[in-house]
Amino acid sequence: MENFKKRLVLDLSVAVLVIVALAAGLAFFKGNIDNYLERIAQGRSLLLSRTEAANQLALLQTQYNSSIESDLNTLNNIVPTYDSLINLNSEFQSLAAANHLGYGFSFAGQTAPNGASLGSLGYNITVTSADLNGLMTFLKSLTGFHDLSSVDNVSLHTSNGQLNLAVNGRVFYRQ
Repeated sequence: MENFKKRLVLDLSVAVLVIVALAAGLAFFKGNIDNYLERIAQGRSLLLSRTEAANQLALLQTQYNSSIESDLNTLNNIVPTYDSLINLNSEFQSLAAANHLGYGFSFAGQTAPNGASLGSLGYNITVTSADLNGLMTFLKSLTGFHDLSSVDNVSLHTSNGQLNLAVNGRVFYRQ
């Protein structure tokens, strides 16, 4: 029986030792698991906030692109290419003919586009008429010209009973 008691004490000691080791391991790992769970929760929260930020950025990018595309289309409609200015003289001459004006035209230099800057093509126009209203209508047509342009200088004088309107201006173009 003594052998039995020794064996029982030994088995109980081993069982208690295993239970104590398991309890210690469980306590140790529970602390680490809590730390890992907290880190996972923080990571998930960070991931959610970054996902939301990325979604907001994508939305802003889409809105920006659609706005830029609209603005770029508008600019492309009013700022011609250099090659499309080949008929500039004819277009101005048509404006003068519509108002029954004598017409003279010359180019006055060119500025090439540079980076974000537009290029410009200078012009000098002289129109003549006996009627001031026709000259003013022509000038109004120039200031409302369909291409982006500027009227830089206007002078009016008389010669031989005719009114002469001299206009210096520029038409802007893109590459």
